[in-house]
Amino acid sequence: MHSDVETQRLPLLEFLPPEIDGYLSLADLKFDVPGVNVPPFGVARFSVPAGKTAPVDSHQSHEIWIVTEGEGELLYDSRITKLCKESACFIEAPKSHQLRNTGSRTLEAISIWWR
Repeated sequence: MHSDVETQRLPLLEFLPPEIDGYLSLADLKFDVPGVNVPPFGVARFSVPAGKTAPVDSHQSHEIWIVTEGEGELLYDSRITKLCKESACFIEAPKSHQLRNTGSRTLEAISIWWR
């Protein structure tokens, strides 16, 4: 550790309690930093248990998904794409999409979304 570097407390963010929709667990990031405007995007983390399929989704927001654990298949625009840890994909609004966990562990991912 550098003795001449001032230690500062960074504003830590937290996720709201998760909402459950079928087998999908979704928790939005709470952005509450005094004096800072809310960013023009949202962040959420979500998970789908092993062997389960999330409900079909379609909305007016674009998304980027980053898989942090597990593996699965994304049904998007009538195509299936395999996803695994460290996969990233873009989902264009308002195209429908559905995630199926094909692995033996919970699939976990981060979603960054905007309109």
